[in-house]
Amino acid sequence: MTNNKAITALTLGIMAIVIPIIGLFCAIAGIYYSRVSLKEIKTKDEAGMNVAIAGLVCSIGGIIMQLLYILLIIAYFAVMSFTNQVSPSLLI
Repeated sequence: MTNNKAITALTLGIMAIVIPIIGLFCAIAGIYYSRVSLKEIKTKDEAGMNVAIAGLVCSIGGIIMQLLYILLIIAYFAVMSFTNQVSPSLLI
């Protein structure tokens, strides 16, 4: 039987990639669950190691994507503050 925490880690890792901003918290939780599930899989000899590793990879990728997304938003508003113009599409 596949470890339930490994499935949770994979789900959180995928959510971290798909959902902006909130995905950062999903990624942190995904890393936690994947590490715990990897330890449980080794000690209890359960299935799901590949699922846990995939969750860890997705969570790390999600953190990188979320941090780049946040830096992009900060850079955008920093550049716009110098020109005193904000795009009307962001105000909607």
